[in-house]
Amino acid sequence: MAEDHRSHLSVVIVCPPTQRSHTSIYRWLEEVGAPATVSAVYTTLSDFLEGSPLSATTRIDLVLVARTCDDDDADIAATRRISSAGHRVILFGTTLLDDAVLHYLDAGAAAFVAGDRRPSGYTAVTTCTASELYAPASSPASVASPGLTHRESEVLIAWCHASTKEDVAERLAIERATVSSHLQRIRAKYAAVGRSASTKAALIARAVQDGLVDVYEL
Repeated sequence: MAEDHRSHLSVVIVCPPTQRSHTSIYRWLEEVGAPATVSAVYTTLSDFLEGSPLSATTRIDLVLVARTCDDDDADIAATRRISSAGHRVILFGTTLLDDAVLHYLDAGAAAFVAGDRRPSGYTAVTTCTASELYAPASSPASVASPGLTHRESEVLIAWCHASTKEDVAERLAIERATVSSHLQRIRAKYAAVGRSASTKAALIARAVQDGLVDVYEL
């Protein structure tokens, strides 16, 4: 067997003892197949902030957080503090059909693992791309459609796969200013149906929810 040269991951888990996600997180770590050590387990994000020296020099590769039904602004603020300190936060939950997911992404969370879906390998964990660990929503029809035009859908799909607006413009043979105008209208349409998407990560989440892109192709 070839020697595994991947870096050993230092992992912190934040999960209430009664949460079923606790077992799922450990199983998920096993399925990822990366060398990992759980250095600490906390029941809440507040406990983690109080009990862990929060700095970029502290060796914490992943902070795996099980979302609870009563998470609030304090949890989102805690996520922002942890992410700002240079620690990658990955959230676990049962659905993407919840705007709180977007609030966590805006606060700096690297990714969200939903339901029983699992990433396809180690790269998905160590690549800081907000969309890579998404699972598609199980029922896209259950959320309000923004009513995007065919062209707007094309722009959104291209934007999900592109690094810059210039890339989108080149791919669709349009001007960069036109790309910006389309994205502005797309965000306005999502906001109009109560599904705001002010960041690129949020737009990717909306596109995944609506079945416009396959997360595993991103």
